[in-house]
Amino acid sequence: MQIKEINKNLPNWILDYNKESEKIVISTRARIARNIKGYPYLYIISEKEKAEILKKVESAVINSSALGNDIIILKLNKTSNSTKTFLKEKFLATDYLVQGDNKEVIFNKDMNTAILVNEEDHIRIQSICAGFHPRKVFNIVADIERKLEEYVDYDFYNEFGYLTSCPTNVGTGLRISTMVHLPAINFMKKFDNIVKTLKSSGFTIRGFAGEGSAILGDIYQISNQFTLGVNENSIISRMTMAVRKIIALEKKYQHKIKNTDDLYKIVKNKIIRSFNILRYSKTIELNEAFEHLATLRFALELEVIIKGVSYLLLNKLFILIQPMHLMKYYNIPRERFDKELESTLRAKLIRQFLRGEK
Repeated sequence: MQIKEINKNLPNWILDYNKESEKIVISTRARIARNIKGYPYLYIISEKEKAEILKKVESAVINSSALGNDIIILKLNKTSNSTKTFLKEKFLATDYLVQGDNKEVIFNKDMNTAILVNEEDHIRIQSICAGFHPRKVFNIVADIERKLEEYVDYDFYNEFGYLTSCPTNVGTGLRISTMVHLPAINFMKKFDNIVKTLKSSGFTIRGFAGEGSAILGDIYQISNQFTLGVNENSIISRMTMAVRKIIALEKKYQHKIKNTDDLYKIVKNKIIRSFNILRYSKTIELNEAFEHLATLRFALELEVIIKGVSYLLLNKLFILIQPMHLMKYYNIPRERFDKELESTLRAKLIRQFLRGEK
């Protein structure tokens, strides 16, 4: 697989969103953290030891065919800052992974599944799918983890389970994250209650891009906070129960908005305003664009028909309007790409998509 294919393609989980997906849940991700026995953890490890881990993991991935045969291995110290940002925008890398030397990401053709090497832990295996399917993504990462274990020894302690750099990941090392869109709950000013309930139940809430990211367009990532003292089935079951309750609550408030004239009028005016801004703006900042696109998503959830607007189109735009994707999409040299041009190209791209232009 060539790097140019990454540049022109979107991850399959963005494109797989169909009628059978839960519309309130955009995606589900499973991530397993593992460390290799006999090596220090990343906070105190030497560059020589990190290089050895890279070789071990690469060899294990290739020999086990854990990600299939059509894979790409990117050594991040040999890639440009633009490419690193590009990978982050595709959810294939994190802020922590792109800092420092002897780090890499290995991923498959569809860009749904990846192995992050020498991130916060020696090995982090992740898989993302459209809609709400926690069991599906867990089975994928668990299968990869078992295949790699034939070639590397994981650091495991009988009393605690798998050992990790951060205490909150000790045990199973499993995090299930669900990206949800909750505009009705926010509109009805009920979100603070949701946050309190989730935190007291052992869940954490983050922004669109995960840890440390801003909350944009009423889109959140919900994940389990602890992995110690619980098994994988328990984590999946508790996540399923929590998310199903949130989905039911969001649908309840959507129904109330649709059937209350005053509320529906306010929301409909908001939708019309967002559509007009996106359709006619000559320049637009990322945060503003994200908020208005999310409002159009709310319209679809309320079954408001907007010509040319679909879940798939909005999913694509959520990714393509980010800086490096814009630069690649319009083939702009890095030295020419500044904030002013970025905002202009973003508005142009959105106008083209909403008008159905090629």
